[in-house]
Amino acid sequence: MTTSWSDRLQNAADMPANMDKHALKKYRREAYHRVFVNRSLAMEKIKCFGFDMDYTLAVYKSPEYESLGFELTVERLVSIGYPQELLSFAYDSTFPTRGLVFDTLYGNLLKVDAYGNLLVCAHGFNFIRGCETGFKDGDLFMSYRSMFQDVRDAVDWVHYKGSLKEKTVENLEKYVVKDPGSSHRPWQSYFDLILVDARKPLFFGEGTVLRQVDTKTGKLKIGTYTGPLQHGIVYSGALFEELQSLDIFLAELYKHLDSSSNERPDISSIQRRIKKVTHDMDMCYGMMGSLFRSGSRQTLFASQVMRYADLYAASFINLLYYPFSYLFRAAHVLMPHESTVEHTHVDINEMESPLATRNRTSVDFKDTDYKRHQLTRSISEIKPPNLFPLAPQEITHCHDEDDDEEEEEEE
Repeated sequence: MTTSWSDRLQNAADMPANMDKHALKKYRREAYHRVFVNRSLAMEKIKCFGFDMDYTLAVYKSPEYESLGFELTVERLVSIGYPQELLSFAYDSTFPTRGLVFDTLYGNLLKVDAYGNLLVCAHGFNFIRGCETGFKDGDLFMSYRSMFQDVRDAVDWVHYKGSLKEKTVENLEKYVVKDPGSSHRPWQSYFDLILVDARKPLFFGEGTVLRQVDTKTGKLKIGTYTGPLQHGIVYSGALFEELQSLDIFLAELYKHLDSSSNERPDISSIQRRIKKVTHDMDMCYGMMGSLFRSGSRQTLFASQVMRYADLYAASFINLLYYPFSYLFRAAHVLMPHESTVEHTHVDINEMESPLATRNRTSVDFKDTDYKRHQLTRSISEIKPPNLFPLAPQEITHCHDEDDDEEEEEEE
């Protein structure tokens, strides 16, 4: 027997008011099923949901897929004139990561924070502080800028004109992750509209020619289609044990530190251990460290995620764990000065202080004695009325939330 939503709501309304709060089980999503919020967003205001294919709908296996792209890129570079020795290069999955910046002047691979400060600097596979400005072999000089552009063009060629897609389709089990919870439905049934070769960001600007695709042959049908659109960082592993041992070590050391002692304690051993633990944490993610942090400092990529993405998650499938009417509420973040508990007293009459408040003492204009006194004064002594606005004595408006939008009335 099935229960309708109206029956469920009625049963919830009939619950006794004094019911134990622990009797109602609070639903909590697992961390790997959650959607994280940078800015509040009401799902019911979203009219259309669009998903990219690469690394969103199609999650590729790493490092197999990156290794395939590396090999095809090397082959392309050799075909345009680079030495054959490049073919002997092997892809190192522990070295690269997203969000790095390539210095086309000095040839450095940089990991920077949101303010451009260097966190990690590598020249080739060497982590250094300074380097040369180019490569010279006889009469041939190649700047790092030209080499970077050649590699960039080769990668684009592999994706748009090369055989990367064909090789991926030929061996999906090797290169694409299959979601274990997905049902056996035709993939076309999940979407209202399917577009390929959208050529973003051109798709959002002037657009491209709309043509139909023959799914049997993979070729485009001739002509322009004009008909209706049819339906169709959490650290883990053994590193936690080292963190716990470091915590015990610090607790034992702090017991022997006397704050009243004039002798400065030697904390060099602590600093060395903290640096080692921080380094080991970074190395868990590869030679360039975490994608989002370098030690305790956020990377440029992390700041871009927080700036440009309202929501983010490990997979787009996590949206299935939320209703379409869900309100994603961002956590309120305090400014540094707002996190203080005790505030020094500020004299409101001391206006030269930058911390002085701007509130004004109110005058009760309902006092009849005050009104009578004003009327008995001479006209020359009366000050112009309404020289300043009166301080509000009650709530004048409700503060807007960051997810609210002004509703325009339709005529």
